[in-house]
Amino acid sequence: MASAIRPAQIRFPTIGRGAMRSVLLGRACGSALLVVGSLAACAPSAAEQRPGSPLVAGNGAPVDPVRVANVSASSAAGNFLAGNFALDRGEVVQAAEYLSAALAENDNQDLRQRVFLLQIAGNEMAAAVDAAQTLAAEQPAIPEATLLLGLDQARAGDFEAAAARFRELGDEGLSGLVRPFLLAWAAQGVGDTQTARDTLASADPTLATLGLYHAAVLEAIAGRPAEAETALRAVTAQTGGTSERVVRALAAVLVENGKRDEALRVYEDALGRGASDMLKTDMAAVESDDDPTLPFVDSQGGMADALLGLAEALARQQGGAQSLVYARLAAFVRPDLAEAYLLSGDIFSLQGNQDLAITAYRDVPEDSPLAWGARLSAARALHDEDRGEEAERTLVAMAEERPDRTDALVTLGDLERGEQRYAEAEQAYTKALDRMGTPTEADWILLYNRAITYERQDKWPQAEADFLKALELQPDQPLVLNYLGYSWIDRGMNLERAQDMIRNAVAQRPEDGFIVDSLGWVYYLTGQYERAVEQLERAVELEPSDPVINDHLGDAYWRVGREREARFQWRRALSLEPEADAVPGIETKLKTGLVEDDDSQPG
Repeated sequence: MASAIRPAQIRFPTIGRGAMRSVLLGRACGSALLVVGSLAACAPSAAEQRPGSPLVAGNGAPVDPVRVANVSASSAAGNFLAGNFALDRGEVVQAAEYLSAALAENDNQDLRQRVFLLQIAGNEMAAAVDAAQTLAAEQPAIPEATLLLGLDQARAGDFEAAAARFRELGDEGLSGLVRPFLLAWAAQGVGDTQTARDTLASADPTLATLGLYHAAVLEAIAGRPAEAETALRAVTAQTGGTSERVVRALAAVLVENGKRDEALRVYEDALGRGASDMLKTDMAAVESDDDPTLPFVDSQGGMADALLGLAEALARQQGGAQSLVYARLAAFVRPDLAEAYLLSGDIFSLQGNQDLAITAYRDVPEDSPLAWGARLSAARALHDEDRGEEAERTLVAMAEERPDRTDALVTLGDLERGEQRYAEAEQAYTKALDRMGTPTEADWILLYNRAITYERQDKWPQAEADFLKALELQPDQPLVLNYLGYSWIDRGMNLERAQDMIRNAVAQRPEDGFIVDSLGWVYYLTGQYERAVEQLERAVELEPSDPVINDHLGDAYWRVGREREARFQWRRALSLEPEADAVPGIETKLKTGLVEDDDSQPG
């Protein structure tokens, strides 16, 4: 069978000072921030926790979980160790409870900061506000405490008090980057639009685009849509129209300026690149002669948008590191901000904390256009939490609820295919295709996935038809070229075309070890053993932990007379836990080697 394309594991390193400037937002660190499963305080005394690593005590020494269990839960030390153990497992809420108990028995500034950040991560915002009162008065003050108190005042509509808090934030660190935006919207909250304009103009140069976008929405809110349109066109030129919030804002001011047809073209261009249900909802409003809404319409919304933008940039740079705190703060000041809950859920899900991911997804307001996507994400998280039956019930109900949509069926098929339940996945994909009617270019992936389910059930004619149809929609799609070409070679069909297809796939994705493996195995099957060795060695370099690729390389080594190295690769393949049906063949090769006429494939 063709080598699967396996997604890379996602890691969440902490961000060091200066790491963000090369991407979008400039300075990072300079404050204590929570990374889920890792409390990444920039202060040297902070202990770093990483998922899957040993627990770390306050002095940096590893903690034995067995010893933790033997410590009295009522003691400060026991609660501290139990809290760290929970944190290491990604159990944020439990960690906060244990560390809060430890704090009650042994007051400590560093521990107070940890508990505070865990409270934000766990969305325990009332407790976090209480804790912030103490932390903001300490020296050095933790910026997130000052920030939260200011947001709490803004949330209550006291923008003068909020501005006073925000002015306490320094220019350094992440809070320093977002400070001008918060001050600007606090000024707008008291009706001082000119100060808001001037403050946005003073933002860090690395945030010029974000500042221009906020300045444009400010003009729209202030009743100057022509000026807003000019600024948003400039932002669109800088970003290439890839920001959905900018697209929504531009379309809204175009409608305000009497340019409804142009607004529809803006939506259509965005939909051609792929867009969320939020944008589709706005477009539907314009089509029905209603007016779409701006991404935010008041000062609290402006603050939340700036915090969310920072959280998203952090997530792009570090895969979620430190972005959770800012996503939670964004949702705190604007509780209906669906994107903040989605981002929090995605961070938790990627880190394996599915319980909190499900909670975050379910926090998306039911009336939000993004609620449907959040339900799909929650179903995937349920599946990853080994609650597969609940996930399937959810997706089946969603598919029945919205017979005009295919995404619940596609998600159901993806989950079933991942469990190697190919017949059931085939049925789900077929139902989705039946609903769809004529597939478009973007639907190649659905045909490709159904083709895999056919191929795994030995329904080759149906599989081949779907692969070819997928190529009609996307003629140079490397995944399809790889899988179909490999399958043809495996069956002795269309050899010349198949080799050209796989070479094309490798040319497009030269760093994809699984596709490089396909090319090497093609050379092996066609007797070009030296060329096979060259490609398979490269594939092993790219994917050293894949048992199939290591097994393939062992076969190629044997064919060129490098028998000792062949056995080494076969032993390594066994150590990497190959699929059960591949084990007997590898064990036989270790005993007898490959006979001259043995063209059988491992795995």
